[in-house]
Amino acid sequence: MEEKREDYMSNEVRFYRCQNCGNLVYMIHQGSGKLVCCGSQMVELEPRESGMAAEMHLPTIRHDKGRLYVSVNENGHPFTQEHYIEWIALVSPARITIRHLKPEDQGSTLFTDVEHGTIYVYCTLHKLWKKTF
Repeated sequence: MEEKREDYMSNEVRFYRCQNCGNLVYMIHQGSGKLVCCGSQMVELEPRESGMAAEMHLPTIRHDKGRLYVSVNENGHPFTQEHYIEWIALVSPARITIRHLKPEDQGSTLFTDVEHGTIYVYCTLHKLWKKTF
């Protein structure tokens, strides 16, 4: 999924999760209302940038000739059906791109045509992480 907006001025996005069914959404424009799913208010996921398990979840980011290589598998993160990197999102001033992964993808993906932004990583067990580059 990719959304391009030239007027998008922030590398920050808010992610929300339903505590009942597990639905996960991101907010591209914050209004005054509350997000509700399954009859309950959705909970905002606070992305972590440090702390316990950070070395396994913060991505390694490498630029090479217009390509951005993102990997979470260099520091021993597991890749089982129960515990893996479900998706990696790139948020830059001009776009949001989300790469959905499977355990066999080993927590790696590639983005193109980006110089700076924020990478969000979602682990099925340890939830949301982010790294700005």
